[in-house]
Amino acid sequence: MSLGILQEPDALSPVNNPLPIVVSSSSSTTDGFRYKIVLTADGEDVEVWIYPDTDNGYYCIYDFSMILSDMIGTNKDNWSITGNTEAYESLIDYSYTATEYIDATSGDTYSSGTFTAFKGVKQYGDFWDTEDYTMTGSTSKFLSNKISRKYKLDEYATINSLRGTFGSYYSNWDQVILDLYNGDYWVRYYFTAFGSGGHMNTIYSIPIGPANINLMSNGGLITNSGTTLPVSGDLLDATSVYYNIHLQKANDVSSETIRINLDHNCYKHDGVELLYLGDLSTYETFSARMADIKSFKTDRSEVKTNYYSINTNQYNYSIGDRGRNLVNVRSQENHKVYTDWIKDNEADDLMELFRSPDVYIIMNGYIYPIIITSSSYEEKSVRNNRLFNYTITFSMAYEKLSNC
Repeated sequence: MSLGILQEPDALSPVNNPLPIVVSSSSSTTDGFRYKIVLTADGEDVEVWIYPDTDNGYYCIYDFSMILSDMIGTNKDNWSITGNTEAYESLIDYSYTATEYIDATSGDTYSSGTFTAFKGVKQYGDFWDTEDYTMTGSTSKFLSNKISRKYKLDEYATINSLRGTFGSYYSNWDQVILDLYNGDYWVRYYFTAFGSGGHMNTIYSIPIGPANINLMSNGGLITNSGTTLPVSGDLLDATSVYYNIHLQKANDVSSETIRINLDHNCYKHDGVELLYLGDLSTYETFSARMADIKSFKTDRSEVKTNYYSINTNQYNYSIGDRGRNLVNVRSQENHKVYTDWIKDNEADDLMELFRSPDVYIIMNGYIYPIIITSSSYEEKSVRNNRLFNYTITFSMAYEKLSNC
């Protein structure tokens, strides 16, 4: 008996993409032959037995994505962080062994190297390329499709970036650069504070929202590049127009540039701030700043009862007797919110929101799970629709329950 490895997963890949192995054996056509695969991830071993695929060369064909997607976590609480924080729960290292068996007799065993998968959804119409997302130059991408954003001064936001060595690819940036424009001139700032998790390969959540930035500047975590002194007080205020953020390794640019525009408009509605898992690991935020219409739908369960009872030794109707009693009352809270007039790049963001499997709203510093109920939507653009906005409907992901 002898094993041959025909295909393995990429060194780094989104967990919802296929993570396949294809293994061959010189004995795979023998009666009683099976492959034994042991997946090792997050300190756990998962063992599966696989019969040869008779339609495909009697190979062992297996996809790790389903098992790993159940094992991998998320770091949604990172949306309000101060300083760079490791989002290591959104990334998992794994390896496997393949052994050939005829009945109870084992043959060769192959032990793989280490692979890495991270929280992300399959990219339809686009191919995953590890090289694009390891930070080695000005075209290297963050784990997000958004390169332009708009926030108010009190809003939080983060973006994720890979850091470490993944196969033959390196992502070893060491500082975050912030270039601020106040309408008259540019000033460059930077921060380098990293989390203390100590993982060799990890994902960092990088604070980029105005509220995050001001918390950091008040804590002395942001340095003026010209004076090399820490900033004191709020870095961003009503005079700030926009700022750009990119990563560097020493003096070399390591990433694409993200632009954050400051929204100083006054709105007569509080709006709703949505938090959602984007296509590639980052929890994004989007604010629907127009009206929020709240409604409730109440369902009642009831049982029928005798509406007569003993009243002063007489069997008759008494006030309060019912022929129908409620056993529980369930109320579902629903919302219909409207976006401001938006542009093409913000519309692209909303497509990610609509298809996201994990969506929340942020209220009073807490996050609450919701279910987007908009089931169909038109992808709009300035060219085709001129001024346009969207209506988003959602319901809270839990019911208000009253037991009676």
